[in-house]
Formats: sequence, C-alpha cells, structure tokens
Amino acid sequence: MQVSQLFNLKWFAGFFDGEGSVTLALGRYINKQGFRNPRLLVRISQNNTRILGLIKRRFKGGYISPDKHISFEYGNAERLLRKILPHLVVKKKAAELGLKHRELLNQKRVGGKGAGKGTPYSKAWQRKQMNLRKKLMRLNAKD
Repeated sequence: MQVSQLFNLKWFAGFFDGEGSVTLALGRYINKQGFRNPRLLVRISQNNTRILGLIKRRFKGGYISPDKHISFEYGNAERLLRKILPHLVVKKKAAELGLKHRELLNQKRVGGKGAGKGTPYSKAWQRKQMNLRKKLMRLNAKD
C-alpha cells in the first residue's frame, strides 16, 4: 500500500471504522478539586507495522506502540477525527462525542480565564466531561 492510497479519506475512514477506537482516557493527574481530566485518545490497531508507519506519515503524528497500534492524543486526535468524520459510518457517533469533548475544553474556565494551566474547571463542566466519557464507554461496549 502506498501513502497516496491513504490520502483517500473515504478508504481510511472505512479502515478506521473496522480497526479504530475513540476513547476519553482519564489523565494521570488529579487536580485540586479531585478531578482527573479525560483526554481524547484515538487508536488504530494493526498487525502490519508498515501500515501503521504509513498512517503516521499521512497524518503527521501519532505514536506507534510495541503492541502494534498507533495512538493520537489531544489536538492530533481532534485533527484526525475532523478529517475523516464526514466519511465515518460505524465510529461516527464515537468521533462526534470525542470532538464534543474537545469543544468543551475550548470553553472558558471558571472566572472567565482562558485555557491557562492551573485554572479549575467548574463542577458543571466536570459533570459534562464525565457524562461524555460514560456515553462513549457505553457506545464502545456495543462495538
């Protein structure tokens, strides 16, 4: 398979529908309010590491793990999902929930401050994030 074939987003979306996943993984760190912020994580499993390398080159990012999957996090995951969303079928709802998470991250935090580090999120914002995570977990359990 050539990199040019991966430029076909319709083909890649179909590949992702079969081999990909979208999750909101809990972060390692607990903030002052006792909340672990979820992060957007997109993974694609594939035994053929050459294909994983082509995906990494095509989407200019991702981490290829020794257990044969490629992971995209945060903004890289968002950019990948935005590119393939119009062509997704099976994972479309999961991608939409992942993108909703990123939209919530871009909302202003408590006190009108921007997305600066260390500024606490409101309890309502935290509930929205956890509800999105639960919806995504239920959706993924069906796949």
